Amino acid sequence: MGGLSFLSVFALVLILSYALIIQLSLKHWFSIPLFTVSENYKPGVFISVIIPARNEEEQIGACLKSLQQQEYPQSLYEVIVIDDHSEDATARIVEQLAIPNVRLLRLADYVKDEEAISSYKKKSIELGLSLAVGSLIATTDADCIIPPIWLHTIGYAHECKGAELIAGPVLFHKEKNTLEYFQSLDFSGMMLLTAVGLSTNRWALANGANLAYTKALFEKVNGFEGNHQIASGDDIFIVEKVMQQCPDKILFTKHPYANLTTAKPNWPSFFQQRLRWGTKNAKAHPISKMVMGIPFLLSCLIIFSILAIPFNPIYFLVLLLSTFVGKSICDYFLLHSASSFFHREDLMKYFLQSEVLHILYLVTVGMSSLFIKQYTWKGRKSQ
Repeated sequence: MGGLSFLSVFALVLILSYALIIQLSLKHWFSIPLFTVSENYKPGVFISVIIPARNEEEQIGACLKSLQQQEYPQSLYEVIVIDDHSEDATARIVEQLAIPNVRLLRLADYVKDEEAISSYKKKSIELGLSLAVGSLIATTDADCIIPPIWLHTIGYAHECKGAELIAGPVLFHKEKNTLEYFQSLDFSGMMLLTAVGLSTNRWALANGANLAYTKALFEKVNGFEGNHQIASGDDIFIVEKVMQQCPDKILFTKHPYANLTTAKPNWPSFFQQRLRWGTKNAKAHPISKMVMGIPFLLSCLIIFSILAIPFNPIYFLVLLLSTFVGKSICDYFLLHSASSFFHREDLMKYFLQSEVLHILYLVTVGMSSLFIKQYTWKGRKSQ
């Protein structure tokens, strides 16, 4: 088989594999029942909300105020903010708000500065969990706005559905430019794939900004043991452990209004954020690698086709069009379903430019994560 023939077969396999993944994902997505909370539900479990925070002076106030608007009884939840060596006014703002059920912990009081730590966020969560009153732990990020029904859905999922690990959607809002529209569209698709992966036990995806688990379950799977050396992954690695040991205890809250909204990074922060995510892929589950790897390879083939057009214009132009159109059709069905569910149909107006950005993003970040193992996040270089 000649080189071009092999390339054609390779492209066809990638397109068909990607189409199969999307088709099966959409089939399972539509089969997942809508998550609803019974009107007769009377909360009884105490929930401890853990918020690791570093340099979040612009966001932490709005986050804590949104948590005060929860429908869940205030007597049944607490909020623990762990200040991770912030270099701004994050801790002072938390103290000045003086919200009764909010506690501030300073990681510096429990961890020596010279102590070698690869993941400060995991260390912060472990600290908060060790001092938490609740038997059910909910984690979120300091730059999130929390919907009023958030803790209500988590409590109901645990008490009435028997779930011990509850994951939910995280989205962006108030977009102002192309990057932000792309991020919102991309995240909506990721949330759909997260729900499918958790519901079918086929791949582990999750977002630590909307995740909850029982203390008992965290201890049963030995928490972050085995993953402390990776700065990111406080969400996915826990999910992978639970999927392996007790997959029947996982539930995704498929609800269009139970999603948290989070801040949108700018271009430099976006690259560093996705590079941070990419560095943990080496330890991801094989199926998770495959789900992420196929669109990466397909995007690489699209870029390669563009660069190779001068050497064989007709062949590589046809290859470019077939791979781009094939990927775009798959992505359109995925993103249209996701954005419609979350009542963000307006995002599809930006599909074409987002598709181009998605290809460039996958290739750039994917290749970078293979060679760059250090990144900067919130003013701190990874070890």
